[in-house]
Amino acid sequence: MRIRRPVRLHLLSALVAFCSTGSLSLSQDAAQDAKAAFDVFNEVAEKVAARAYKPERVPVFCTKALHGLVQQLGEAAKPHDQDFSALSDSAARAGFEKEMLALAALPGQRQGLRDLMESALQAWCQQHDSYTRYIRGSDYAQIRRLAASPGSGVGMSVEEKNGGIFCYPAPGSPAEVAGIKSADQLLAVEGIDTKGKQIQLVGALIRGAPGTPVQLRVRHAFGREQTMKIVREPLTIPNVRVETLTTSLRITIRKFNASTVKEVCAALAQAAPGLTLTLDLRGNNGGELEPAIELASLFMEPGETIVTLRERDKFDDVRTAQKPREFKIPAIILNQDEGTASAAEMFIAALISSGSNRAVSRGPKTYGKGVFQSIMEFTHGGALILTTGELIAPQGRTWEGTGLLPSLENQQRIFPKE
Repeated sequence: MRIRRPVRLHLLSALVAFCSTGSLSLSQDAAQDAKAAFDVFNEVAEKVAARAYKPERVPVFCTKALHGLVQQLGEAAKPHDQDFSALSDSAARAGFEKEMLALAALPGQRQGLRDLMESALQAWCQQHDSYTRYIRGSDYAQIRRLAASPGSGVGMSVEEKNGGIFCYPAPGSPAEVAGIKSADQLLAVEGIDTKGKQIQLVGALIRGAPGTPVQLRVRHAFGREQTMKIVREPLTIPNVRVETLTTSLRITIRKFNASTVKEVCAALAQAAPGLTLTLDLRGNNGGELEPAIELASLFMEPGETIVTLRERDKFDDVRTAQKPREFKIPAIILNQDEGTASAAEMFIAALISSGSNRAVSRGPKTYGKGVFQSIMEFTHGGALILTTGELIAPQGRTWEGTGLLPSLENQQRIFPKE
């Protein structure tokens, strides 16, 4: 009796033979499937070549993607771990496609060519930098679906660093009440391991219908792991919280967005003259850059540098304060921690550098994200979060990878010594 081979394996074997002999007759559907799989890779490669802050030549891109995938697939895949870096773009693409087809045809291989291609893209991202991420088409569709549906959460933000995802609960939130502490590592959501998962998908999985429980497993800073069920609530945690004390005003900013400047300005307009101002940026993972720049400018004199945005093949975009200083505060205290990141770090660096105010920062060293990303959607349904620029502080340095020291404990110095 003749045993029919699965259609996919038959196609892949034929395509491998084509790479070796140069002759092949395929059905139109089979050829279209193969072309679509390679179009996924090529579309992303073209965006990387055009927009990435750190340039990546096509032969190097192909080499890294293949190498990362081979490492995932194990011993049987190692003979296909080729180096294309010395080849031309066209030769590197051809060699990469040949090896990908061979990997898809390995005995016991259960991933289709499209899945392998997306795995290779994710493997390249891990080698490129800490923030660039490729989101599979199926995952991106789920993220968009979950984000569009009404739901509630547990009141915490999550951040990714060194391959792990870390929790930063809001004060009084269900997450904090349940025992999650700032900088606890999130290991699983509903039994789903977070390792290798897109942080956007992890955040979406935490959300759900009000009153329903979500199971989270975390590793506390002291090492113990704990699984807890937290009931989702329709949270109304304010983005800006104002506390007026006897001689001071404390404003907590959870994230910078379009309403942040207006809310902070309203609070400061009601403040009594001479109060010490505390801006609490603990757990603030940044949010939108433009509102942070605008708010910083209100504490600075015209012409003072706030931040420089640096992108590849472009002139530096130096942002300065444009209007007379609106708020003349005698003393400003900036609270920070390991969850203070990106635009929040930019805000701290700008105020510390300014000669217009007496600002000091205190708390642990900040997160250390001094680059920014652009999100790019593709015709095949996937998306790429690509690092496209760097943030340079008025001091002429970036805090990427190092974070900012508390100036109060370092004689007004916030950058580590070189």
